[in-house]
Amino acid sequence: MLYAPDKQTLYRLGVSPSGASWSADTGTRDIQYELDTWDFGYSAGRRLNGNVWLEGEVGVTGLTGMSLRGSNWEEPEFVVSNSPYVSIGLNFRPSL
Repeated sequence: MLYAPDKQTLYRLGVSPSGASWSADTGTRDIQYELDTWDFGYSAGRRLNGNVWLEGEVGVTGLTGMSLRGSNWEEPEFVVSNSPYVSIGLNFRPSL
């Protein structure tokens, strides 16, 4: 969920994948995909100049262990960890 009270400020509440990887075996054409964790967080951003934004985020990490290997599907383990995280970064958001 996004909320922008003005053109200089942006708030986000949501879920995003944070530990994903994939690989392919060319000999067998098997694909391996692992989605290790999801981040549940709240972020706030402020436009610095033009399309450059400063953003900070806080939240918790959870829902670990979903993977797909070849034709084998392993269901996710719905384990919500109590590992908090904090993130600060610069983002480039092009305007359309």
